Amino acid sequence: STEQPSMLALRAHLLALVPDYMVPTKFIWLSDLPLTPNGKIDKRALPEPDWQLEADQKQQHPQTDVEQTLADIWSTLLPAETIGVHDNFFELGGDSILAMQIVSRAQQAGISLSPQRLFQYQTIAELASVAETSSEPAIVQSPAKGEVHLTPIQHWFFEQQLAQPSHFNQSVFLALPDGVNREALQQVIAHLYHHHDALRLRFSQTAAGWQQHYAPASCAPSTHWFDFSELALSKQDAAIAKEAKHLHSSLDLQQGPLVAIAGFKLGEHRPSQLLIVIHHLVVDGLSWRILLADLHTAYRQVTAGKQPQLSPKTHTYQQWASELSQRAEHALDDYGYWLGLTQMQPPDCLMPDGKQQNTVGNSRLHTAQLSANATRALLTQVSAVYNTQITETLLVALSQTLTDWLQTQTVIVALESYGRLSEKLDISRTVGWFTALYPAQLTFDNALSLGENIQAIKAQLREIPSQGLSYGLLRYLGQRSELELDLPMSFNYLGQLDGTEEDIFRRIPGPRSNQANELNQADENVRSHLIDLNCWIEDSQLQLHWTYSPHHHSSEQIAIVAQQFINNLEALIQHCCEHEASYASTDFDLVQLNQSALESVLAQVSFDSDLAEQNAAQEVSP
Repeated sequence: STEQPSMLALRAHLLALVPDYMVPTKFIWLSDLPLTPNGKIDKRALPEPDWQLEADQKQQHPQTDVEQTLADIWSTLLPAETIGVHDNFFELGGDSILAMQIVSRAQQAGISLSPQRLFQYQTIAELASVAETSSEPAIVQSPAKGEVHLTPIQHWFFEQQLAQPSHFNQSVFLALPDGVNREALQQVIAHLYHHHDALRLRFSQTAAGWQQHYAPASCAPSTHWFDFSELALSKQDAAIAKEAKHLHSSLDLQQGPLVAIAGFKLGEHRPSQLLIVIHHLVVDGLSWRILLADLHTAYRQVTAGKQPQLSPKTHTYQQWASELSQRAEHALDDYGYWLGLTQMQPPDCLMPDGKQQNTVGNSRLHTAQLSANATRALLTQVSAVYNTQITETLLVALSQTLTDWLQTQTVIVALESYGRLSEKLDISRTVGWFTALYPAQLTFDNALSLGENIQAIKAQLREIPSQGLSYGLLRYLGQRSELELDLPMSFNYLGQLDGTEEDIFRRIPGPRSNQANELNQADENVRSHLIDLNCWIEDSQLQLHWTYSPHHHSSEQIAIVAQQFINNLEALIQHCCEHEASYASTDFDLVQLNQSALESVLAQVSFDSDLAEQNAAQEVSP
């Protein structure tokens, strides 16, 4: 056939063969290629692309219903002011966590996607061309039941042998609107409890170890209401903290519940609050996004006189755990890599000393923020320069900070990632604890330039097999105890928490009874690391929370390290804003090139391009 393929078809075809940054941004159709007398392509005779037209097209408005739906979803989640159908998801500030949210909301709108598709087709136009629409759920919607294999992160949890394993929670405080309908709210909570099966998980300790299963879909947890409206404002926080502490300690792994909820009426001068507490074994950061989005959706429906109707369930945590058990049998290819990391020893100043003192109750918290301008640049300008994701950028700054502090060239830290990696299952709307926890070796060489270190650390992170998932498969499901590592520091990037919709229930900070743990964990529980760095974006700023043990590091020492991290990150952002795109050999996974060979190829391409421009200029000059 001589029919011309569409631009989208061409890009989709090329995206299946080469990385996205190798796909041309402009196509021009020619009946014949102009040739020189010796038969080579005459580059000077090729027509110039209309770049202004391309720039205009990038802001093109959606042309189809699917494009419009995807554009609406993107606009609610991404920090960009305007979004065109040809804008790149990651250059607009997207990340892997936001990708999961987009997939989930697309599913709710009847558009079938996967996170892998979004990583491959990074514009609305491309994504719409491969998306499938469906009105019927293909996944069983009945309540899950039966036994559930423990996942690697759950094995890790029980291995800690915490003093109070039932008190290891996550929680959120929500501001309630004036005149909140309590009956409607309780109906919504009951619906969410039955819809998201993981909230019904229970755990029992047997001779063979801990096991988990689904409890019957019986009564949902009731909301306990407290009226503190007559208390002075100065005393309300203490009263809330007292009841919140009781709520946190009320969870029971074996008998349940693993969800507890309380409401607080605070009078005319302060909005009422809702506290939701869930045990960490059945929820993670992305699960909270799912639950809170469903809370808003269902509350709007119920208060409008409708029955709550949420988007269909995705595959269950039970199915996910079974898939991991199967994948553990094929993870041995990565064994050598993980075993090599066990040969590294952390620097003496980061080694635990008297771990019984490193408890939640005596931990301390140091907070810091990146400026709003720097955060905006981090989200929208940095990634395109070295083809990095935000987590990689943060880890470059962290490795530079730690190697300077510890006077070493290489550090090893425990990384947490969202862990939802499956080619067989759709878990975009599944609630549960999916976190992948694994060691990462980072080398920052002061003899190299900053750009070279960025490329080197990006390569180190992308060399981690199975994106870290195989470590837990081997260590816990494969019972490879020799892979155990006692790492002093952990790092976790939690994504963007800013709500871009006008939420009915606005997330707010809760009262603090303990400076570091905010009631989520029992004071007696021993912490698994000496330093935990948790990062997320909220109120348009990167928030940095350093939790540490004062028995091992002074507050002055942590403050210095935290400030140096900010300084290094700001310098890195500034560097990227001042440089053009640069590629590394790891960016080209379909060809075997070392860095030296790649630089030679890119230099030749640049030389040919400059020469063609010079020749063209000479031709048209008078």
